[in-house]
Amino acid sequence: MPMVTRRLRDPDVNPCLSESDASTRCMAENNYDKESCSSHFLKYKNCRKFWDPWALSLGASTLPTCED
Repeated sequence: MPMVTRRLRDPDVNPCLSESDASTRCMAENNYDKESCSSHFLKYKNCRKFWDPWALSLGASTLPTCED
């Protein structure tokens, strides 16, 4: 498995992994009908809305400064 894929499958890197997997599984089970999986998409979207600002602020605070 490529390194990028492994990182995205890591729950420490991607806190919305279970929501992502549920959306993908729903699409596969429902013959890729987006209407059938809208609740899964909404859960994933809400998870990303919650975690993305936190991850961005964490990343900004851990960047090295010019003094480092």
